[in-house]
Amino acid sequence: MGSTVSLTIGSGRILAEWTITAVRGEPALGRHRLFMDLRLALKERPADQQAVVTELIASVTVSGSGGTGFLDTLQPADTPIALGTSPHSSSHQVSIGVALDARQVESVERLRMGGDLALIVDLRGRVQVQGESALVSDRHEHRVQQGAWVRVLEQMEYGRMILLEVPVPNVESAPLLVEPVRHLEKAQQAMLRGEWREAVGCCRDVLEALADVLLDARVQDPEVNALFEGTRFMNKEARLRTLRRALLVLCHPARHADEVAKDFEWEPRDARAVVAAVAALVSRYGPPNQ
Repeated sequence: MGSTVSLTIGSGRILAEWTITAVRGEPALGRHRLFMDLRLALKERPADQQAVVTELIASVTVSGSGGTGFLDTLQPADTPIALGTSPHSSSHQVSIGVALDARQVESVERLRMGGDLALIVDLRGRVQVQGESALVSDRHEHRVQQGAWVRVLEQMEYGRMILLEVPVPNVESAPLLVEPVRHLEKAQQAMLRGEWREAVGCCRDVLEALADVLLDARVQDPEVNALFEGTRFMNKEARLRTLRRALLVLCHPARHADEVAKDFEWEPRDARAVVAAVAALVSRYGPPNQ
């Protein structure tokens, strides 16, 4: 449970104290629902100064080791709420939520970088007292540990779909990648037009341009060259099998600690590239229209 913070009104008088009691997820059709459960403890007020809290929403910003970014605005999960004070203190449970698309969840994951995260919650509401209306607001930073957030992702069933839209490098900051990126954009345009052969052909151009940038031709790799002898006569399935085996060769050291594997330093960009490639291959062997 998070720490308790206060909503104040007027000259600083505390109207309510609120706490984030849980962060949870649910699957939704084509989306992922994120919920926060709040406990609002309304303070007692004299009978002639009763207040009603309405229009409760929360803007959420996410912060992690990868940076900080705005996520979305959460609203009450049920019908619009109206919480009234009384001469006695009272406690209320409120759930607020939002439906996130895959891009939004992926943006959280890029910020989280596999670790903990902070949800910076700006809670806002409208209070009516004796015919007068006023806005109240408060900010609270809620820490979510890695394991707790992974459970939220599982509840949202996020793991059942891996977002394969990998950010294209900015050629202004990486000018050497101008040609590979140009061909990659052509491949994407061909995909949008339903020109599957052209899309694959453009990817061949991407890889050739990338090989030029990385000066692959200058690298003497007789062992690697031997692996690809005779590929000109391979059919499509044989080439896909070669790709699977090449990825397996790349992934093997992550499961070993021999004299070669121990020198591997795996970076976030390595993991993103490999997971995207492997996920795409697995998907390729699923139902054709999935």
